Amino acid sequence: MGRKKKKQSKPWCWYCNREFEDEKILIQHQKAKHFKCHICHKKLYTGPGLSIHYIEIYGMEGKSIIRHIYKHQSSAVFYVTLPNTF
Repeated sequence: MGRKKKKQSKPWCWYCNREFEDEKILIQHQKAKHFKCHICHKKLYTGPGLSIHYIEIYGMEGKSIIRHIYKHQSSAVFYVTLPNTF
């Protein structure tokens, strides 16, 4: 009678709750599905990075960023609060 191996949890996407085999595939998924600019199609690494992209490139701020993201990406849920120092 041997010891039971602990089942390692798979990496999962916080935005759509999907599980992935490894972290590399998770990151590819997030860049393609959740962190992609719907105007220029640039892929970014994080949600805050996407918000900064909208501010720096398109001049969007605050609620207009959130509205734009929800309009084009209904499965993503993230909130970013940035200071108005830009």
